[in-house]
Amino acid sequence: MGNEETRNWLIGKDDFDYCKLKNIDTKLATLRRACFNEAVHNHKPFQKVDETKKPDGKTKYVLRIFHPIYNKQNELSYVVGYGIDITDQYETAIFIENQNLRFKKLINELTDGVFQIGVDGKLIFYNHAVLDIIKSDVNNLLDYFDFKIINNLTNKSIGNLYKLFKKVAATQTSENGTLALEFKDKSIKYINYYFWFSTNPVDGDCVIGRVSDATIQKLNENDLKNIIHKEKELNNLKSHFINITSHELRTPLAVIMSSAEIIDMIVGKPNTDQKIKPKNYTIKILAEVNKITNILNDLLIVGQIESGKIKFKPETVDIKEFLEKIIEENFSTYKDGRTIEYRIEEDERKVELDKNLMRHVIVNLIGNAFKYSPNKRSPILDVLQTNNELRISVKDFGIGIPEKDVGNLFQTFYRASNVGNISGTGVGLMIVEHAVHTHNGRIELESKEGEGTTIKIYLPISNINNIDNANIKR
Repeated sequence: MGNEETRNWLIGKDDFDYCKLKNIDTKLATLRRACFNEAVHNHKPFQKVDETKKPDGKTKYVLRIFHPIYNKQNELSYVVGYGIDITDQYETAIFIENQNLRFKKLINELTDGVFQIGVDGKLIFYNHAVLDIIKSDVNNLLDYFDFKIINNLTNKSIGNLYKLFKKVAATQTSENGTLALEFKDKSIKYINYYFWFSTNPVDGDCVIGRVSDATIQKLNENDLKNIIHKEKELNNLKSHFINITSHELRTPLAVIMSSAEIIDMIVGKPNTDQKIKPKNYTIKILAEVNKITNILNDLLIVGQIESGKIKFKPETVDIKEFLEKIIEENFSTYKDGRTIEYRIEEDERKVELDKNLMRHVIVNLIGNAFKYSPNKRSPILDVLQTNNELRISVKDFGIGIPEKDVGNLFQTFYRASNVGNISGTGVGLMIVEHAVHTHNGRIELESKEGEGTTIKIYLPISNINNIDNANIKR
């Protein structure tokens, strides 16, 4: 207080007297008395910043300090009170705080995650985008150590991040790239990252990082790669299709042509050797036409499967009668004289299946069993029915399947590497797999090269619940 006369007058007076003298609101005196009482009550200094308006309208900030003094008996002797004009310092602090708020708002509006970690693993700074990217459920990440903040990540991903952090901290360099983050909920995120080493007087040595969610970008890249890969596969399939079909159709067409020429010769020359019977050649022609028809039917079904136009129409079928009819029509006697050995219980119950699809399954499996076991024991068809499931097993004793080919055997146009000159299009097992899966069934394949193959299909007894699946895609 600069006025000496006022200072002398104040001796023995209090703040309320001063307010009356200056004709100002006693609220100021009440606040100071509260500060005084606080210091006395707690037996320690108390301080508070007062805000007052100056005549020019500006705000003045004064730091008020109340320091109680006690005698040896711990009795209050007096309170020393004084004020310090801290207007400049206070306004500077407010300016800095406002700048920090602006920076924090700006940094939190970034879509990229930004963070700073001390070399001891302590998180010093982060923005909200970091929480989104790492799916953190921790409210306040500061002061967490050793990457405990990323508790939603798998141990493998945490380990990858930790190695990256340690490398940057140890080499005091920078690292950048793309990293896959695996989460405990089985989801995956791809992030683009850039980590670099930094040091400053406040935080010391630390690692600063910027991360961005690159999942959509990565998925788009993968989609593009898949499209290119599928395009290549399609081109390969087209080439394979042309090669196989041309090869498979050439032989029966040649037989048909030669048989037709012989018939024409017989008709044109009635005196030809009577041992040459036209009927023998018409039988050959019909057999080869059936081969071509079967090939074309298989290829037609493949097209329907690929386009999702296969209709699923289950109906109640006596499985014993159904299988015996297929065997009678197609495998009563194979061309080499063998017959199928089959075991079907007399009391088999009725099942629900799509007769058209299952006909393809049975004909393909038994046909393959004969075809790939030349000069061997007859194949075996075994049928077993439980309360809920039907098992159909076809076993042959032929050339078997190399182990390296088993995983690809159900792919379109794929044939095992040991088939040699045995004819085939490579679509039969693909059709079998689709038909079985359409029935909500499953397939098991056991094979050893040189010893034979067993294929078992398992079908649910009832397929009524699948009747509405009009278009079953592969």
